[in-house]
Amino acid sequence: MSVSSSVDDPPGKPSAVAEIGRSLLDAAIAPVRAVLTYFGDHAILLGQAMSGLVRKPFRLRLFLEFAPQQEVREVPDPYYGGPNGFEEVLDLVEAAARGLLAHLRQRARAA
Repeated sequence: MSVSSSVDDPPGKPSAVAEIGRSLLDAAIAPVRAVLTYFGDHAILLGQAMSGLVRKPFRLRLFLEFAPQQEVREVPDPYYGGPNGFEEVLDLVEAAARGLLAHLRQRARAA
């Protein structure tokens, strides 16, 4: 293992950390770009929580946007939801799936 450091840009310097972050983000976004290129305007990319959702430049939406009757906007982690955590998450996901299906049917009729 080789470690090098520079007075101008030591490993912990914000610019070095930012560059590593950009590289990782580019690698993570590449599959998303491929999906959008292939499907174009027909692609709907869904996230379960805002913490992992980068909205621009992609057309990303939260899954629970398709369940507007629900009080929460993000799918919670069922492991931290108490004794009914998994059941509550399943209810949210089923409601969002019904809303997504209705949305896709509406788009298909409009096309």
